[in-house]
Order: sequence, then structure tokens, then C-alpha cells
Amino acid sequence: MKKFKLVLLSIVTFLFLVGCESKDSATMQTTSSQTTIQQSSTEELTTVVENNNPTQERIDALLEQAMYYYWHGDDLKKNEEEFFKGLTLKGDQDVLESIFKQVIEIDPQNTDYQQALASTMLTNDKTEEALDLLDNILEQDPENYDVLMSHYVYDGLNNDSFDEETLEKLNDIDKERTDDFTDDFDLIEEVRENKIATDIKEYEDDHLFVLLGYALNENGEMEETLENRLEYALELLEKNPDSKIIVTGGVPQEGNTEAKVMNQWLIDHDIDEDRIIQEGNATDTIENALFSLRKASELDFSNNITIISSASHVRRAEALFTVANRIINESSTDGEKQEYEFDTIGEPDDEDLVNSSDEQERLVIYRDLLRLEGIWQYPNLQR
Repeated sequence: MKKFKLVLLSIVTFLFLVGCESKDSATMQTTSSQTTIQQSSTEELTTVVENNNPTQERIDALLEQAMYYYWHGDDLKKNEEEFFKGLTLKGDQDVLESIFKQVIEIDPQNTDYQQALASTMLTNDKTEEALDLLDNILEQDPENYDVLMSHYVYDGLNNDSFDEETLEKLNDIDKERTDDFTDDFDLIEEVRENKIATDIKEYEDDHLFVLLGYALNENGEMEETLENRLEYALELLEKNPDSKIIVTGGVPQEGNTEAKVMNQWLIDHDIDEDRIIQEGNATDTIENALFSLRKASELDFSNNITIISSASHVRRAEALFTVANRIINESSTDGEKQEYEFDTIGEPDDEDLVNSSDEQERLVIYRDLLRLEGIWQYPNLQR
């Protein structure tokens, strides 16, 4: 066991160093070459694990590697720009897909691993393959609510028509939960109808803003997207001198978090630090919502909150914050509930999305809503 752990640690360390060197070297390899190195290294890890350890240890090592790539995968900017505007990707989906397939080869009956592979295929724009895999899970476990709901949503989005028979099955399994989901879906479609506000305006006294972060680069510095959001936040804070702002974002890079650099930027631009509340733990928009609302409940402010982000992000944020508010209230242990009303202001990074929501945005909102409601992207590994 000790020898195995040392071998595994050496391989993961090697992969990390290869990734860092490939980014810093003046003779950086192409994306294709980097992917080949990553896949080869994954195969090497699998060989070491398969040859020397019990089944569960081999599976655990592969799952650890999958989560490593989820958070540290290379060549994400192209995918972000082309497919997921406003969404910070955290891994190489092709490598993840390969790893989960290897896990399923070792344990072909575990539906959690099949569900994880389906999630990866969906992110990889392989919808039909993902739906086939979800069908396969339902043949084994027809009462699996999470898988049935996922199939209902992604099949409906793929065909632009939701299956009423599947909805009836979901109601039969758990009507209360299904009612929550259908209310959420109605909310999504309502939010998608909204034209995004971009004008700087005055609000009532003691207004609260929430500024959503954007992933820092590997040097711990802001990308242009986050700087643009901060410029909008600065204008709003100057226009509303009695307001406060929660800055939220916690993925660390070189000792910095998004919240930390946003806080310092605002102070450097003459915003009193007493007006800024840092939320430095959130790793995605779902956690931006959950953790910011916890912070908001500790403040003596009105029930109206304005969310600031990019135009390509704020519809999703509004839907998630609204649902997160309900979930927090339902799970309250002290009996105290706080009902918030949300509006948004978007820095116009995408003029088309300012005016109307497209199908890609719709897909991402539904996907994140499923995750917020407890259907994890990678069951027992990553929401």
C-alpha cells in the first residue's frame, strides 16, 4: 500500500509539473500534443493501479485522477469562448470521459459511475450518447429519480419537447420533489424572457449588491471579464453611496481568490473597505448563491438584492439565487427565513444575450439547476 501511494503521488506530481512546464515554456506544445501526453499518462497510471492493487483501490485512484483533471485540466479557454460563455470550465472533458470509461470497465454495474460518464458526455456535447447511457441506467434501476429527472430534462431540451409520460413517472416516485422541479423550470423560462438591464441606476438606501467572480489566471491575476464586472460594480457603488457589496469567488490561484482580488481592486478605487464583504469559498455559481445568501442574512439590509455579472451569466445567476433562497429557507434549523427579491445588472459582454436568451444558455441554466437541487454532476464526487 505504501509503495502504491508513493507511485501514485509521483505520477500525479509528474502530471502537474508537465502541465505547468507546458504552459510556461517558450516552446509550448500544441493542444493536440498536450492531450496525447495527458491520455498517455492516464493509461500509465491505470496500468500501475490494475497490476498491483485490489479493485476498489484501482477505482479510487482513477476517480482521484478524474477529479484532478476536473479542477486542473488544460486548454480550457477555447472551450469557454466557443461553447460556454460566462461559465468557467475546470477540466478536460475528453480525459474525464476516458477515465470514467476505464472505471466502468472495472465496475460495470455501478450506476453512479455511468451517471458520471453521462454528465461528461453532456458537457462534451454528446447528448445522444449520454441519453443512451441514462436509458441503460434506467433499465437497471427504473426508480432512480435523479437519473429519470436528468433524462427528462436533457431529452426535452434536445427535442424541444418534454415528455409528459416521464413527468408522470417522476410524480409517482416523489411528487413533492417533482413539484419543486417544475416550479424551477417555469422560473427558468420566465427568466429567459427578460431583457438584461445594463444601465447604472440609483437604488433605495442601504441596498445590497452581490458581485460574482470569474476564475483568476494561473498567476492569480484577474482576467478581462472580471475587470469589466468590477468597472460596473464601481459605478453602481459610486451612484449608491449607502450601499454595500458582497464579492464572491473562492477558487485559489497563487494565494489569491477572486473575492480577495475584487476586494483589493475596489479599495484601490476608493471604495471604503467597510462597504465590502468578502465571500471567499464559492467555487461556482451555485456556491456563489448559497454562500452569498448566508452572508446576506447576517446583514441588516433590505430584502432586495442586485446581482452583478456579465450579461452572459446573470440570467443563470438570477435563477440559481432564487432557488437557493428557497432551499436555504426550507433547510433552516432555527426557524428564521429570509425571502429576497432579486434583480440583475449585466456588463454587456454579449450584446445578443442582452436582448434574448439562446439555447446554449438555456442548457447551462437547466444543468446548474439540477445540480443545485441535489442531482450531482459526478455522484458522491462533485456537485
